[in-house]
Amino acid sequence: MLVNLGTGAQNSQDWDRVLAGDFSRPPVTPDYKCVQAALALGDLAEPLGFDGIWFPEHHGTPYGMTPNPLQALTYFAGRTERVSLGTFVAVAPWWNPIRLATQIAYLDIVSGGRYTTIGIGRGVSKSEFDAVGVPREESRDRFNETLDILELAFSGERFSYDGKIFSFPEMSLRPEPLSKDLFSRIYSSSSTAESLEILDLSGNALHTLPDDLPRLHRLRILFCSNNRFTELPAVLSALERLVACVRPEVLVLSGDITQRATAAQFAR
Repeated sequence: MLVNLGTGAQNSQDWDRVLAGDFSRPPVTPDYKCVQAALALGDLAEPLGFDGIWFPEHHGTPYGMTPNPLQALTYFAGRTERVSLGTFVAVAPWWNPIRLATQIAYLDIVSGGRYTTIGIGRGVSKSEFDAVGVPREESRDRFNETLDILELAFSGERFSYDGKIFSFPEMSLRPEPLSKDLFSRIYSSSSTAESLEILDLSGNALHTLPDDLPRLHRLRILFCSNNRFTELPAVLSALERLVACVRPEVLVLSGDITQRATAAQFAR
């Protein structure tokens, strides 16, 4: 089993203020300190022996605070030599598909092919859709069309596209990526039966939650836990129960920066 370090800027202490709508005062902890802490946690991944570094994408709340996970991974591509890189996940409906494809290709180049887990999701929170100006009711069409366009873009051939949401004239993906198998590296997340159906039909691997796994034996599975490090025993127990129905490829550890000591202990 591979063990990756999932991190993101969590300003957890600010939730009470935000949920109360009390915007007359700033957060007790400035957001930039949370970003710096997440980057510091990522710097521990390689020396502590983790197999990879993963980042999510979130907008508009104290949760996650990583507006562009590929940007964060590019930062770590220049600071590491061995670890793989992954997203859990880049939210497809919030992106222009060509910009997403070119940024994936660019990260593939600068990392020397280490962007091995291209996690793509559909998104959930209406507040985050509102924050980026994308109607949530378009999420399925945007997700489907983005997957179609990524497959065309990573084919190595010239392509065009005319869909319900996106249309592009004949073009080539530039720069061409270093790796020729980028589309096969795409893993997708799901929390609904509708999204599971999309993923099953598209043949993408799944980045999912334990309750979904027993009914997904036909899919390649990528197991990710967003639980805090203090809950790791329960996470590992869940993995043991799942071995009978699927073989987990990856365990991603994810938690607040306050759990750094436990992360270091687990890495040993």
